[in-house]
Amino acid sequence: MGNQNQESGKKTKRERGKIKRRDKITKAAHQENVRIVLLKRYREAIMGAGNSRMKWQSYRSLSKSLEERLHN
Repeated sequence: MGNQNQESGKKTKRERGKIKRRDKITKAAHQENVRIVLLKRYREAIMGAGNSRMKWQSYRSLSKSLEERLHN
């Protein structure tokens, strides 16, 4: 939760700012983790057992389209 002022029960402006910043950072980190997991899952699905050049290329193009979809 964060340490609140016991007297007023309200957070100071500084504390609120700190919390907002922290949330932004954790959100960005979370999105990055989700992206990595998705890419890994897709790679496993496409690559399968073999890793021929074509499979690798399709994985690369797929990861690019995933990137674009996540940024929009």
